[in-house]
Amino acid sequence: MGPLAQFGRAPQWHCGGHRFDPGTVHDIRKLSSHKDNPPDCPFSLCKLDIMTPTQIKLANPQTLFVLWDDGHQGSTSLRTLRDNCPCAGCQGETVLLKSYLPVIQPEQPGKYKLVGAEVVGSYAVGMSWGDGHRTGIYTFERLRLLCECAECLAKKSKASSASSA
Repeated sequence: MGPLAQFGRAPQWHCGGHRFDPGTVHDIRKLSSHKDNPPDCPFSLCKLDIMTPTQIKLANPQTLFVLWDDGHQGSTSLRTLRDNCPCAGCQGETVLLKSYLPVIQPEQPGKYKLVGAEVVGSYAVGMSWGDGHRTGIYTFERLRLLCECAECLAKKSKASSASSA
C-alpha cells in the first residue's frame, strides 16, 4: 500500500494533462526498447531513445570525441561546448518568475581549454575549463545535440532547410 493510500487517496501522476493511475509502469532502464512500457505511454521520455556516452576523450586540443551506446561517433569543438555552457552564469536563469540575464564576463586565458570532466549522476557531464569556470553541467541530451560530426551537421542542415521552406 502506498503512503497516500492509507488516507483513501492514491497518488495520481500527471503528464501533459494525461492522468496515470498507480500501477502504471514506466521502466526508465528499458526506455530505448519500449518493450515493458505501455504502448500509449505519453511520457516524453518513453518516446526518446536515451543515449549514453560510453567514451569521452579529447580527440585533439580543440575537439571532444564522444562514442555513444548506439554506436554514434560524435565530435564537438571545445569552442562550441564552452560557448553553449548551460550554467546560469552563462545562460541566465529564472527564479520565482524573475529573470536574471547572464553577466558578460571578459574573456580569460584558457576559456576554450578543457582541463577536466566528470560524470554527474547518470545523466550528464560536468566540465572544467582553463579559465576556472566549472559550473556547466551538460546533460547527455545536450551533449548529443551539440554534436558537430558530419552526420549530425547534415541532419541539422536538412532540418533547418525544411523549416524555412
